[in-house]
Amino acid sequence: MGRRRRRHEDTEDNGAGTSTSGAANSTEPRTTSLREGSVEVKVSQTLEAEPGSQPGFFNTRMQLNRDLTVCTLSAYVSQRDPDLPPPACIDLFAASGVLGLRWALEVPKVTQRHVAVTLNDSDPQCVQLATANTLANSLTLHDG
Repeated sequence: MGRRRRRHEDTEDNGAGTSTSGAANSTEPRTTSLREGSVEVKVSQTLEAEPGSQPGFFNTRMQLNRDLTVCTLSAYVSQRDPDLPPPACIDLFAASGVLGLRWALEVPKVTQRHVAVTLNDSDPQCVQLATANTLANSLTLHDG
């Protein structure tokens, strides 16, 4: 769980010398891609906005919190009886899904055991973004 974060803009040339990701009049949020831990995700292009202010909100200042959450969950899973079913974890306000995706990808690397992760958000644009990020990280989606 390194602190390296690689960021690049997903852009389209609009013919006016500027580039954007997401159409100006569409419901698709403007995004940028970054890597945190083992996941590559698209997040809101405005990284320093207030929580909940836009779909795909991503708080750069919370990386240490996400790192510690992955470490804590990994320690718990590694000490847990392997005959029990995988623990169920929910990223309740997922936005881009970065936290839940990190649980799904990084905990098994440390413990060789899986966790059942649910990503949830009430904003349809966040659900769409978290779904796209899940598929982009080669994880399986299950409804319900």
